[in-house]
Amino acid sequence: MTLLMVDDNKALAEFTRQNILAQRPEWNCITANTVTEATNVVKHNSPAIALIDLHLSTDSGLDLLRRLHKIAPPLKGIVVSATVSDQLREEVKECGGYGVLEKPFDVGELLFLIHQALADNSKIGPTIKALEKKNTFSKEN
Repeated sequence: MTLLMVDDNKALAEFTRQNILAQRPEWNCITANTVTEATNVVKHNSPAIALIDLHLSTDSGLDLLRRLHKIAPPLKGIVVSATVSDQLREEVKECGGYGVLEKPFDVGELLFLIHQALADNSKIGPTIKALEKKNTFSKEN
């Protein structure tokens, strides 16, 4: 499975990538720090999941999600943001995204959401709201 992580903070993207690979070494985790890099990765690598920071330095994560969804409709986009609202959830849905993950998150929460996205044949995941409520997620699940 190929996962694309888009964040203009290179150190954070690499830290997240290393934590994911520590848990899922069989996955191909590619980082992109710009919209152009992310677009090229999707065109040439066909990732199943894209983890996209909402606030990129040159563009909105939502704009990038729209663009990537046009290039690769099966791609399941997950937007990451420090502030999550019903409005953001709706915007992600309208852009063709799968869900929203609130920062800060731990790798367990991220992996749980990724597994849900991979197992779910619909575009929008039913378990996103539960994940966004920190008190409802348990690492034992």
